[in-house]
Amino acid sequence: MLIVTLKNSHYSQNFVRKPGKSEISRVFVLLLILFCGLSSNARDHYTIRLGDSLQSSLKGCYVEKVINSTREDSCVGFVQVGAANKVVPAYLTPSIQVAFSTILMNSFPYRAGLKPLIIRINELYIYEITSASSEISSIELCLSFITRTDSVYFDEYLAGTAFDKHGMDVTHQHEGNIIAAMERCFNNFNSRMLKGKLMHKTIPRSDLEKNPLLHTDEFPIMALKQVPKCIFRAYSDFRENKPDTGIQFTVKYTTYKRDSMLVQAKIYGLPWDSLDNIWGFSDGHHPFIRVGKVFYRLKLKSGEYITRIFVSDAGRSGNTEVNTGALVAATVLGGVIGGAIAGGIMGAAAANEVGKYKLDFASGKLIVRPIPDYMRIQSTMIFRLSQSSRSGIPLTIFYGDKELATLNQDDYLKLIVPSGHNTIKLKCIPGNGATTELEFAVRLFHTDVFLLKVRKSLDVEVFPAFDEVRKSVLESMEEDKTVVVNL
Repeated sequence: MLIVTLKNSHYSQNFVRKPGKSEISRVFVLLLILFCGLSSNARDHYTIRLGDSLQSSLKGCYVEKVINSTREDSCVGFVQVGAANKVVPAYLTPSIQVAFSTILMNSFPYRAGLKPLIIRINELYIYEITSASSEISSIELCLSFITRTDSVYFDEYLAGTAFDKHGMDVTHQHEGNIIAAMERCFNNFNSRMLKGKLMHKTIPRSDLEKNPLLHTDEFPIMALKQVPKCIFRAYSDFRENKPDTGIQFTVKYTTYKRDSMLVQAKIYGLPWDSLDNIWGFSDGHHPFIRVGKVFYRLKLKSGEYITRIFVSDAGRSGNTEVNTGALVAATVLGGVIGGAIAGGIMGAAAANEVGKYKLDFASGKLIVRPIPDYMRIQSTMIFRLSQSSRSGIPLTIFYGDKELATLNQDDYLKLIVPSGHNTIKLKCIPGNGATTELEFAVRLFHTDVFLLKVRKSLDVEVFPAFDEVRKSVLESMEEDKTVVVNL
């Protein structure tokens, strides 16, 4: 069996002058000491332990049960450790479900007369990156609040939040960020309950573990072919289709011939001066989301609400409508978004720079589109036939006894592997040829590309793709020719 690992051997050296032997010895010793220090300090993972309680304004309920509907048992994202800022996975100990159960049941204990509350964890993701001037710790959390009357269950509210904090060393902030995010979700639930805006949707017991973020087509707003003219005070009002249609207003548009998707708007005639209590509006044809003091049109496409906005608006300081932590991470870690995003984050983007975004159904914020694979708790592996592969011979790929895909030229297999896998074993069968077994090293938070070659003998060779070849493969992927498989 062939074991495939990714090792990029490209390197370069530049010398100003030729040092003497004594200098070489001193430099070698210093580098050795530095390397050993970095290696010993840079752990291969990071552990997060939550406290025993949180603070919330919620009264009258106790937490009866916590359900973890994420794909992960304990991995919650990544942090940077050591002097070299090595990226390593972060784990919530002893597990996501146990940690959340402990803190929530301590904070909302059972007492006679209280209403039982079931909490479902739909999303928990933490990460940190280093920008030009500081480190940034970010969190994305989404919880479902479910009540019960005897054996009847009610889906009441989906609470989501995303925020980031800056500092010189932010790794220690993640425990506090998780607790703060939980407090926000509980306080938002309490606010909706006091306003009488809970969904109170009856659900079967079998749906208790159903993650709504994997079924966004079932949100009430998605059932509307046309949104009536209205104001949305909060994102939840938009998602659950609870608009305020009693407010009269007029709309002034700004369109751009060079980009039909880029539509700005301002509204007039509101009974108040501030826009802070408005998430967005609909003009009777399209919904618009507020970004700062202007609104941008949202368009429903393939189950997503997408938009294009000026990057300078996305990265403006104090902006709360765009997930800026994810934007910085996309720029610093991957560089796939381009300089426009980096400029926007630093407030220096050119006025005409435009970025692609989509609505995050959990938090109601705009996030980069498409979401980079390293912003997910997974390993991503891309497979396609090489140009030199034997013509006319398809290649069928198996994981165990499960057939994943049959690749012809210009076809792609995108394999998504959750955390906990160090390697995966695949079987490749070219046409009617013999089986070739391959074992691949798995790298969490990375996207690795492999070219598969069927030789004239029907043997299968594999070549990891680097640099420009890797970039070319990723850019040429077409949705209708890509098979996506979640292991």
